[in-house]
Amino acid sequence: MTPTGYLRYPHINGDLLVFVAEDDVWLAPADGGRAWKLSADSAQVSYPRFSPDGSAIAWTSSRDGSPEVYVADPDTGTASRLTYWGDNRTRVTGWTRHGEVLAVSATGEPEIFLTWAYAVPVQGAPPRRLPFG
Repeated sequence: MTPTGYLRYPHINGDLLVFVAEDDVWLAPADGGRAWKLSADSAQVSYPRFSPDGSAIAWTSSRDGSPEVYVADPDTGTASRLTYWGDNRTRVTGWTRHGEVLAVSATGEPEIFLTWAYAVPVQGAPPRRLPFG
């Protein structure tokens, strides 16, 4: 177990760094300086990832119970929940080239080790299971 203040899951895009500390998602200038919170839910979060163009950040959060996929604009900080899977194996892994969040989950599977990759659209369409499991 790592201390809650420890910088975890760093990801960089251009001149910004996103990371997890104290169960929140934080942003900071990549060349150093003061960091600021993107999330303040006091819930376990992990795997923040910038979209390829840097216009969004996706991460995994247990804000509402089980880990789910969330996305936010790094400028406004407004976050939206994208999945309602209720699976403890859910985690964000990155982004597709089409601007969808790439996540893995065992949702709907009879065994928790049967995880699949999903493309999760940011604009309200249902997630698509990809042929990678």
